[in-house]
Amino acid sequence: MGKTLTAFSETDSAPTVRVSGDAERFARAHGLWDSLADIEALILRSDPRVVLAVDVGLVSDPEIGDRFVIGFNIRTDKAVTDVLAFDETLQQATYDKVPMEHQARFAVRFDFV
Repeated sequence: MGKTLTAFSETDSAPTVRVSGDAERFARAHGLWDSLADIEALILRSDPRVVLAVDVGLVSDPEIGDRFVIGFNIRTDKAVTDVLAFDETLQQATYDKVPMEHQARFAVRFDFV
């Protein structure tokens, strides 16, 4: 199941956000749903020109063993320098908005298309 959302910005394009059913269930079961929604909103507001689409799914993090995290896979066609600036803004906004104990349960990655 899962959800598909479309965000509207000042630009003509509207990035699509797809949240997998596994990610939704995991977020709700672990009290992370509000933080997931906050990060999603931050991604879409940080610089909407960078984001083509976002897929949110449950992923295992090999650095921490069998622990699962909610991954935001951001598709972009912008230059690496633009994405690095976007990532820095997003990291600071996430640090300011999302509770510290929730931050380790989320990961962001970029796919260049």
